[in-house]
Amino acid sequence: MSLVSVIIPVYNSERFLRQCLDSIVNQTLRDIEVICVNDGSTDNSLKILEEYSGIDTRIRLYTKSNEGKGAASARNLGLENAYGKYLMFLDSDDFFELDMLESLVTRAEETDSDVVICGAKRFDNLTQKVSGFYTSIKLELAPQMPSFSYKDCKRDIFQISDVIAWNKLFKKSLIHKYNLRFEPINISDEQYVSCVSLVLAERIAIVNKKLVNYRYNTNTSQCDFRTKHPEAAYMAIWSIIDSFKKYGVFEDIKQSYYNIILPGMRVYYDAMDDYSTFVSLHNKLKCEVFVALGIAELPREYFADKYLYKWCRAILENEPGELAFNAVKVYGKDITSASLRFKIPCALMKKISPGSRIVIYGAGMVGKFYYTQLIFSDCCKIVLWTGGKKDMYINNCAYEAEYILTIDYDYVLVAYPTELQIEMAMKDLINLGIPSGKIIYSKED
Repeated sequence: MSLVSVIIPVYNSERFLRQCLDSIVNQTLRDIEVICVNDGSTDNSLKILEEYSGIDTRIRLYTKSNEGKGAASARNLGLENAYGKYLMFLDSDDFFELDMLESLVTRAEETDSDVVICGAKRFDNLTQKVSGFYTSIKLELAPQMPSFSYKDCKRDIFQISDVIAWNKLFKKSLIHKYNLRFEPINISDEQYVSCVSLVLAERIAIVNKKLVNYRYNTNTSQCDFRTKHPEAAYMAIWSIIDSFKKYGVFEDIKQSYYNIILPGMRVYYDAMDDYSTFVSLHNKLKCEVFVALGIAELPREYFADKYLYKWCRAILENEPGELAFNAVKVYGKDITSASLRFKIPCALMKKISPGSRIVIYGAGMVGKFYYTQLIFSDCCKIVLWTGGKKDMYINNCAYEAEYILTIDYDYVLVAYPTELQIEMAMKDLINLGIPSGKIIYSKED
């Protein structure tokens, strides 16, 4: 039996696979088995794996068809065929410091820990440079003792390190005792094993070294696919919460867990660049996820910071059309700190009296920034936003410009970047029957 089973799912990683495998087979800890699971690769990954397994007998190769549900099934296949005392689940596009396994196992043996966590560095595949990374251990949050359990840090257990698997060494007996497996979802399949193991472990230890080189800016990284899989913002949390409740720990770690999953949901929310997808995610969070989690009842003090609290309240209290173009760097801050490409000039803003009912006419970039500025300034009410075609939304409904004639408004704000476009818009509005005295615009943009 090997001391450590290193499990690596591989899917179309030919560009990085040699560097990954070289950093594993040359580890200073020699008593390891390397389980590589080819997950239906269509490039030369399988040939590379066969080459390495033919040279190093510690490498065992498995091949399976790709099911289109992420790396979970490949990780689980490796887990089922692992014989090591310890397990480590690594990604094939990353590479590792040569003393990584020795450092982690030494700490595990010294402290008899079920889980050992290390730090990581961020490797930019474009610049080929290494930098620090957010999964570096937050020692200030960890109990100051050789090993600890979640009971020693209930409010911070999930803040000490990210809830991913590749910076953790697991004792196999812990994984098998509770039958922990990776979730068959496209993204965040690691969260279940990572989160649940941390609350079930009797002892957790830390190696304060950055031993993993996490590669980003690649076409194969899962981080590139948020906009394609918005459901991953919340899919992983339900089975985790069910297990927390099953083992009687949910109330103990609820605050820590919420303060790790809510920022994750916001990352997905702010990444949406398709309006219909944005609306779907907004409504899912507002009407189902936040209700199930009881977010509306939580006080401000429950949240890690005021901006996270404000974001949650904004989801609960607004329709998607009112929040669609709030930039992540702007939300929750005073509008004067926003970096807007098209700001409504002061002279024009003075024409808009407080409480005015505004129609924004223009569905392009200028209209988006005008919309954002008016929402943040809270000086008026936007009653309609139209681009003259059925391509803009207010309260999840599409309107043509003719709809202006059916509503009460005080001004129509023309939102176009050039003088010629403004003049054409003015002509269209007047022909539509809009009084020229109610049309406001600026030629200063």
